[in-house]
Amino acid sequence: MLELYAFFHAALPPPPVEAVSAPGTADEIPVDGAETKAERAEEALTLPALHAMAQAWVARNDGALAEEQAARRKGRPKSAKEMRIEELRLREQDIYRTGMEIPDLTDPATLARFRKWDVKSLGYAHLLRPLRASRVRCRTCSCSRARRRLVRRMRTMTTRKTRRNY
Repeated sequence: MLELYAFFHAALPPPPVEAVSAPGTADEIPVDGAETKAERAEEALTLPALHAMAQAWVARNDGALAEEQAARRKGRPKSAKEMRIEELRLREQDIYRTGMEIPDLTDPATLARFRKWDVKSLGYAHLLRPLRASRVRCRTCSCSRARRRLVRRMRTMTTRKTRRNY
């Protein structure tokens, strides 16, 4: 997951010039829960841009796979490295097809937090709003944490009802 978030961080377009301000200024300190000036000026990405980044994530090993296939002589079996890369690509294609959890870069506040991330650990990831993006439903995305809470609530409600009946 760290590798995925680091890839998305590196693939971000540069921030707008007006969104950059000096650290420690009044624009950087939120007052009464209001967002900072950088977060207000930040242009959020669109869903097609997010899906293009996800597709680039899935296709990131295509060059190494092509090199391995070119290095193999005709009639020889696939190398272990080539098989690993193919397996990884198939697994990631399946994850993207069924729904991959990515940071919600369509939200300006999440995008501003994501830009401030140091790309070293996932300790910062819980502050980011996640989306579940799918190749099948490329025009929509769902907020995955809210859904988990809803599913958990529904499970507890059904278990309580069954416990009462017994």
